[in-house]
Amino acid sequence: MANRNIPLNGCLFLIMCGSVLGFNHPEIKWRSVGTDHFIIHYYDRTEPAVYAAWKIAEQAFTSLSGFYDFEARGKINLALADYDDYSNGFANWTNRSIMIWIADEYFDLRGNNTWLNNVITHELAHIVTMEKQSKLQLLDWTLSLDYTSPQAAVALAEPFATNMFWPQWFTEGIAQRESQREGNDGWDSRRDMLLRDAVLFSKPLSLAEMGHFNHNALGNELVYNQGFSFMTFLENRLGREKLRELFHDGRRTTFFAQHFYTYFFEHTGLSIERLYDEWIDSVKTAGQRLLPPTQTAVTVIWDRGFLNAMPKLSLDRKKIGWFTNDRDDFSRTDLVIAPFNALKKNVRIPWAKQSWDFSPDGKNVYYIKSHTPNGQGSYFNDLFVRNLESGRETRLIKNARA
Repeated sequence: MANRNIPLNGCLFLIMCGSVLGFNHPEIKWRSVGTDHFIIHYYDRTEPAVYAAWKIAEQAFTSLSGFYDFEARGKINLALADYDDYSNGFANWTNRSIMIWIADEYFDLRGNNTWLNNVITHELAHIVTMEKQSKLQLLDWTLSLDYTSPQAAVALAEPFATNMFWPQWFTEGIAQRESQREGNDGWDSRRDMLLRDAVLFSKPLSLAEMGHFNHNALGNELVYNQGFSFMTFLENRLGREKLRELFHDGRRTTFFAQHFYTYFFEHTGLSIERLYDEWIDSVKTAGQRLLPPTQTAVTVIWDRGFLNAMPKLSLDRKKIGWFTNDRDDFSRTDLVIAPFNALKKNVRIPWAKQSWDFSPDGKNVYYIKSHTPNGQGSYFNDLFVRNLESGRETRLIKNARA
């Protein structure tokens, strides 16, 4: 591992990171090390994760590149960040770069996983399946077009002729499948709950709606969710080799060559619309088998928002509380506290999230929130307490990343 001869694209990636982070994080001093196939960008806080990221990335690269017949045109940039209590990652296949936030926070609608293993394998799968391959290196440029959004944006990036326009469910579905194959992700009970609820009781995303992320957060999660399940269905129906062929040939097609539905039919002889209908029917049939013959009588006490979680009773059973995203979207939650027999007299604590509890005497509630950035612009989880009688809120810790 060495960092003396960084390729030009690595330098450009660092410049990009610097321009994005410089306003809020001038304290970050990025450094870089090289491995066989990656340039890993890190700083003091993320240095402990470098070795693990190196081993995970190289192992995933060996597995994925071999199956998808991928030959890297240069080293892949992998940046490790930890300046927020935030779990996410993204891949830009047009310039072979991956950005990872290494903080491991749980997802409300997914089960637990080994985060760093999962996110690196997932994002690398995007690059390996989608990056354009060309022997004409002098003419190898990529036009990146955000074609799914009403606010479409065009960006010219290194490397011209790009590949197939893949729908989001297809690319995210295969990334989740490949991470699952490496043992880093899985179809868990929460994902299954979300899919069955959409198919049986509300409305699943249509095939067209699965192709983009122009939804609220629940709809965007369904793009991942339905994509994961549908790609599993397609792999069982077509075989993994056929999916590999679709990506392999798609990487060699020219810009605006054909619509994905036509491309899929020409390569499989099957209609993607009909396969979608068959998959939805299979999910519905399997879900109906799990329904009890008679429904248990329940009383709905709160039906606002689509994420209501972690209900708790005080020890004296006089108060009840729960998180809700009513009035907002997905994981931006408030904590609602109410007398057990007078729910309309509730108190709402804005921005509380993830974890909370009553004090033993029921007079206070403890909770986490990260609404206000610190001096460097970072959002860290801190612990607060609120007295339910006076309404006074006290911050117990600062920048402690609870």
